Amino acid sequence: MRGVIRRDVQKKDLLKGFEEFLRAERGLASSTVFSYLSDVEQFLDFLESKNISIFEVDYPCIMNFFQSIIVDYATSSVARKISAVKSFYNYLLLEGLVSADPSQLVESPRVVRKLPEVLTEDEVERIIESAHGDDPVSLRDRAILEFAYATGARESEIIDVTVHDVDLEEGFTFIRGKGGKVRLVPLGSKASGAIKNYLKVRGFFKPRVDSLFLSRRGGKLSRMTIWRIFQKYARKAGLEGVHPHTFRHSFATHLISRGADLRVVQELLGHSSIKTTQIYTHLHISRLKKIHALYHPRG
Repeated sequence: MRGVIRRDVQKKDLLKGFEEFLRAERGLASSTVFSYLSDVEQFLDFLESKNISIFEVDYPCIMNFFQSIIVDYATSSVARKISAVKSFYNYLLLEGLVSADPSQLVESPRVVRKLPEVLTEDEVERIIESAHGDDPVSLRDRAILEFAYATGARESEIIDVTVHDVDLEEGFTFIRGKGGKVRLVPLGSKASGAIKNYLKVRGFFKPRVDSLFLSRRGGKLSRMTIWRIFQKYARKAGLEGVHPHTFRHSFATHLISRGADLRVVQELLGHSSIKTTQIYTHLHISRLKKIHALYHPRG
């Protein structure tokens, strides 16, 4: 397959036009746009090294490119690069720069999604209990840990929650998620209690913003500070590799293991697709299999 319509387009112009296509037509996130541009530039560099024009590319040529990189990248990265090249040819076709798409027969490798690591209920309890001080910083940290486990909030959502988002009398909070979507999530008695204790000393931080959880200087917490808080108390509890998303994964898995409906968990997590939430079902099944193999007489 060959498209022979225009041959006067420079690589930089192709990439610039492709970027505009990804942002305006596809509406992709900046991080995805950056990755796709990098992938397509790598593809174009490969063509240059072989002295092949973009207008002379055929299916074997594209397969040679992917075969040349497959040993250097994870399956997920190769799958993304294939998607990027396919999107690139979609752009070229729409712009009338080629007459055929040599990438349409390229199949993406099956990506096995890695199950997230989760904590046991006892491990979560140990981490939260390790924040047992009665000074303002300890009370703040305890409230953050309780809030994270009670709501399954992302780290950015923990940072962005304000004092006006939380209703401790009714026991719920509004959480602003991806794309500006707002969801209502119950807090539970322990998280509500921890936040009440923290609010009694919140003035210690001399608030400059209305964020619920404040930095030592009264401003918004940074992502790094949030990570350090989780790592600090995890280490106190004798655990490593714990971060805010570990609590989010644990929140979802523990709900499902106790019989929560998948649609409810999807709503609480703020997932736009039920498929994203289903990974926690798989994780729960995986854990059940391990328990069965360990304790069943014929496991």
